[in-house]
Amino acid sequence: MVHGRVTSAHFDYIIDKVSQRLASWRGKLLNRAGRVTLVNSVVAAIPSYTMQFQWLPQTICDALDREARQFIWSGDGTRKLHLARWDIVTRARRHGGLSVRIARLQNIALLGKLLWDVGHREDKIWVQFVLNKYPGATLQHRLDVKGSNFWSALAKTYTQLHDGFQLQLGCRTRTVLV
Repeated sequence: MVHGRVTSAHFDYIIDKVSQRLASWRGKLLNRAGRVTLVNSVVAAIPSYTMQFQWLPQTICDALDREARQFIWSGDGTRKLHLARWDIVTRARRHGGLSVRIARLQNIALLGKLLWDVGHREDKIWVQFVLNKYPGATLQHRLDVKGSNFWSALAKTYTQLHDGFQLQLGCRTRTVLV
């Protein structure tokens, strides 16, 4: 829990945990496919709890992406020649990429789930508590109220998702407004 203004120093422990976990695996002994799999599991799992309720600063998201890039291409923390651009590496496998997650998009997706609950699942107890704490006629009016770091994270997520997001259901794609 953070009291006061949130800075990137509050989230340095995430970068340290990811670095330690990746360093504990001897990346030189893994091939690139093994490194990609390890990066997908480590970078997705370790910060996900914090990403579910906090808006991570962009510097932390960039550092997570940097750790992933360096580990995939070198196997340790050194800089090496990258054999493909990052936008290609982060594409879905069916589109020719390696499906490495971008930290900022993962953060938005996890907070977007909570935002969806606030807008559409008023039967949940935590949603009732939050809606009673932040009164307003619509979700957008409620999010305009200044509040806790959690509420500010939901407001930032709303601004990112205000045009809607795409749900993929099998082979059909549908745009849903938040």
